[in-house]
Amino acid sequence: MKKIIILLLITATLSLLGQEKPETISSVRLKLAAEMIENNGNLAQMRGYRDQRITQYDMMIKQRLANITERSVAKKMAATMEKIIQKELDWTSFRDSVINVYANNFNEAELKAIVAFYKSPAGRKIIKQNDIINNSLNRLFRERCEATDKQIREYLDKNKPATAAQSVQLRPLGKPSATPTKVK
Repeated sequence: MKKIIILLLITATLSLLGQEKPETISSVRLKLAAEMIENNGNLAQMRGYRDQRITQYDMMIKQRLANITERSVAKKMAATMEKIIQKELDWTSFRDSVINVYANNFNEAELKAIVAFYKSPAGRKIIKQNDIINNSLNRLFRERCEATDKQIREYLDKNKPATAAQSVQLRPLGKPSATPTKVK
């Protein structure tokens, strides 16, 4: 029994020693990630998503509380939900979270290169054209899928094999069959 306990302790100790400590992100990397999102359009895009969601929440709150006859209760509930929304979608903390995503996924040299790219004429152009390009790519993908769907439907319509389900006669539930089956 002592040997088993000693082995377990050794195993646990070795597994703890083998665990990597989380990497500390330097202030330089955080600063570069912040500069990157300010230059690449992600910050504005995230802020837009956040603002759209807040508008949706506002509409939802109005709809949910419209039938409450006691206005003071409805106002109090609306105020509480607005505080929740403001706390959870606080822009400063949201922005810091976005910065951390980039700082955790790129090292300092990569962030410097990305920032330099976004400050270059080609980087500024890709940011400017990004919405147009994404809309074109989405339209292209949608058109390809529609054409594929059409071809698949046409093929299936022309090549319908007989299936077992087509030849089976279903009886209403709970009614015994007219001829009993014998079990061997």
